[in-house]
Amino acid sequence: MNSDPFTYLWNGVLTLGTMLMGVYLKTHGDSVKENRDLLAKTREEMREKYVHKDDMKLVTDNINARFDRIEEKIDKIIEKN
Repeated sequence: MNSDPFTYLWNGVLTLGTMLMGVYLKTHGDSVKENRDLLAKTREEMREKYVHKDDMKLVTDNINARFDRIEEKIDKIIEKN
């Protein structure tokens, strides 16, 4: 091997740079995982608290159909009297 001081310095710089890059990537990876977990939790909470637009339309259509039937029955009762 070469015992040149520059080689030792260069190896030290590369080792330090690799270590710092590893620490940065580990920290960044942990924050990405944490954000994914928070996003999943938020999606679950949204499903519990809010109704999808299509589901709400089905429910309101069903309620409106029932009110229409009630109105028809009331109109029939009024017409009989």
